[in-house]
Amino acid sequence: THPLAVLALLALAMLAAAGCVKQNNPQGWAGPVVEGDVLVASTDKGELSALDPAGGFSVEWTFPTGEEKPEIKLEAIYGTPLVIDGTVYLAGYSGDVFALDLEKGGVSWRFDAGAPVIAGLAVTFRGGNTQLDAAESILVATDDGALYALDPKDGKEQWRFDVDTGIWGQPLVDKLIFVASVDGRLYALAAGDGEVREAWRFETEHGLISDPVLSGSTLLIGGIDRTLHAVNAE
Repeated sequence: THPLAVLALLALAMLAAAGCVKQNNPQGWAGPVVEGDVLVASTDKGELSALDPAGGFSVEWTFPTGEEKPEIKLEAIYGTPLVIDGTVYLAGYSGDVFALDLEKGGVSWRFDAGAPVIAGLAVTFRGGNTQLDAAESILVATDDGALYALDPKDGKEQWRFDVDTGIWGQPLVDKLIFVASVDGRLYALAAGDGEVREAWRFETEHGLISDPVLSGSTLLIGGIDRTLHAVNAE
């Protein structure tokens, strides 16, 4: 047996186990977001802050504050937050999804995804799916294989699509919504009018854990076996 094949199988087994059992001490790896003159970043484990770069990176606000009743514990933040029209959307490893006011950090709404969120959030737009259009849905993928579409205004569930195992990569939005799972499946979804359906899928023997990237009509995604897959997106 080839050593690399054995390592790939072991890694996939570890991924499968991670999808069933929550980490005891999640840390998070969320990237920062710049919106105007505000920098939004996870500055400590399970916390998100708005910073003023022009003012020596002074902290404008931090969420959670630690003073909420009942207490809010995000545990960790893995996915890079979204900032759209003055609202910050973030998800914690705790499974909590929040919409916060960019200026003050106040909570607009909260949604319980029911499982850890590792993947970055994504957004669909009305019209041509460009930021010139109004946001239509906030997409939240969980470690137990659920993909939620939430209303940006109030956090209500618009639709849900379930796969067999966890989703670690950020969903990619184009004409279709592309979602990859750690059991080696790439799904192309068509959504509209409050419903979602599977248009097609691509399957490989190893887990798909990277964020999908679109280059022209070719979808690129990396696997746990260090293979880069190029898939026709049409």
